[in-house]
Amino acid sequence: MAGLQVPPIKARTQIIIRPVRRDTPLFTVETFILPRITRLIPSERVVKTEWAHVQGLDLADPRYDEPLPIDILLGADVFPYIISGDRREGTVNQPVALKTVFGWVLMGRSAPNPSNSTTSLFASIDPIDQILRKFWEIEELPTVEKTSPAEQKCEEIYRTTTTRQADGRYIVHLPFTHDPPPIGESYHLAHTRLIHLESRLSKSTEHRQDYNGAMQDYLDSGHMNYVDNTEDIDNTSFYIPHHGVVKPGSSTTKLRVAYDASALSSNGKSLNDYLFMGLKLQQDLPGIILRFRLHAVVFTTDIKQMFRQIFVTPKHRPYQRLLF
Repeated sequence: MAGLQVPPIKARTQIIIRPVRRDTPLFTVETFILPRITRLIPSERVVKTEWAHVQGLDLADPRYDEPLPIDILLGADVFPYIISGDRREGTVNQPVALKTVFGWVLMGRSAPNPSNSTTSLFASIDPIDQILRKFWEIEELPTVEKTSPAEQKCEEIYRTTTTRQADGRYIVHLPFTHDPPPIGESYHLAHTRLIHLESRLSKSTEHRQDYNGAMQDYLDSGHMNYVDNTEDIDNTSFYIPHHGVVKPGSSTTKLRVAYDASALSSNGKSLNDYLFMGLKLQQDLPGIILRFRLHAVVFTTDIKQMFRQIFVTPKHRPYQRLLF
């Protein structure tokens, strides 16, 4: 990869192309604009030979023997529409003539010349690995380095406060932009939402059982614990509203509980408003799928209740309260 120069893409545009000496057919093509597509083609001057099988043909490029720059490179999405299917072949080391809407084109090898045993027509002399590298690097999305102060602060909070229990579970702090956050009163909104939820659940015994089962699982697994209801309700806590999401096609749980940390408190701010977003850590799905091709056998697993295996430090648990 060292020393490989990848031409930068200057712009993208849509063009219409047609044969030089005719008005039809017309092709609309989406193109990238680059300073240079490839090296001169052919790589060196071709010694013209009177090939019998190409005599009298209307060539798309009569100056095929001269090394010249490439104006446009058409992809596989256009290629099937410009080839008519007619072809003429000579002997070994002679080019094949293919008929296109632009005229006849020559592809393959030319006759031997003094400097090289054969010269390729209409093919780059770059090694195939370099050609593939250039293609993938041009198509690859740019890598964005973290430069945001907020992202760096979020990473610093994680690095300096995260600990691990003896059973392997991590204990994390909420990445607050202000600690403690100046959040408003949120109890009454959570209570109102709970009343609406109970009204919905009262209409379906199955959904009520699913909801109760989900909440009981939180308690049994230690991911939720009761708070003394005599404790004062003030602005040092945040009550997260929640609702049930019904998935009739699910083979396991027909109802799952979803939490709304974007609900506004009395001061017009939500819990999410006081949390750093941090960097996107999930890998893109296309990259994961492509890597499947590198191995003969691939395993996929699922960590049960993955996000619930990470505990929040007791100091910040009051900001993740709920009513049920």
